[in-house]
Amino acid sequence: MKVKAEFLKVLQKVDLKRPLMIPPAFLKHLEEESSEVVILEGPSGGLWNIKLNRIYDGMYLEHGWETFLTDHSLSAGDLLVFSYKGHLHFTVTIFDRRACWREDSFTVKPSQESSNTHEVKRRGRPPETLERAKHGENRKALIDINPPSQPSETHQTRGLPKQKQPDQLPSSKGKRVRVSKPIEVNQIARRPAKEAVAEFTSRLPFFVIELQTHNVNRPFYVNVPSWFSRSYLPKKETKIVLQDAKENSWIVNHRKFTSRDTLYGGWAKFCQENNLKKGDYCVFELVGELQLRVYIFPVH
Repeated sequence: MKVKAEFLKVLQKVDLKRPLMIPPAFLKHLEEESSEVVILEGPSGGLWNIKLNRIYDGMYLEHGWETFLTDHSLSAGDLLVFSYKGHLHFTVTIFDRRACWREDSFTVKPSQESSNTHEVKRRGRPPETLERAKHGENRKALIDINPPSQPSETHQTRGLPKQKQPDQLPSSKGKRVRVSKPIEVNQIARRPAKEAVAEFTSRLPFFVIELQTHNVNRPFYVNVPSWFSRSYLPKKETKIVLQDAKENSWIVNHRKFTSRDTLYGGWAKFCQENNLKKGDYCVFELVGELQLRVYIFPVH
């Protein structure tokens, strides 16, 4: 969904104890909405249902707002950016008093109280949302591996081929190499992850990350190589689907900065459900628009 409008709020002490008033000048964007529920989407991608109270002097976020504050450990001085997507659906970006991202907000989950409160039927077309695929058990992926005598360098593929050719495929350096049939990752599990990932090749663009502490612990994020993001990712904030070989899917947030692109939000859940650890290698392969298949090479 495109952002239709935004407003900012620097929290004061009184805001932590009372309903939040939506700026009067912003109400023109909400005139056609009749629902009594506002959806706030936090930096983690979690959703909070908030009771909207309409009175003579404006609109207020009431029941559920205090839960949003508590879940995100918000305090006076924090800056919130409310980006309106339509149909009373806002995404909220949180900055601290230094005007820096509150990185701990990327992993916050709605409390049970917030998830179950004020579920009022909404009139009209509901906000567009991405539906998560069911998460299956953690399984090893299938990967294409070159024979050991034909190693190829990683993360250099630049374009999507117009035609798939099963035997001869362009390598990451533009040379043509023969790709063997997919084999189970556990067949190469006895080899070091660095050695195994070096043999990965694909007809599709991909990049490789050796996981560091910040990737698998708070604040849980991954920086995408600039060459990959310039070529294949949108120049705006969006959602991206991570998928394993069994087509289990996770939704993550993608944000673009001047010097880098970052995956966060649902990345924490992906890490936890796949038991990722520092030193593991992940191959991110572009298999569709805003869709990355992830192959995991665990460290031994």
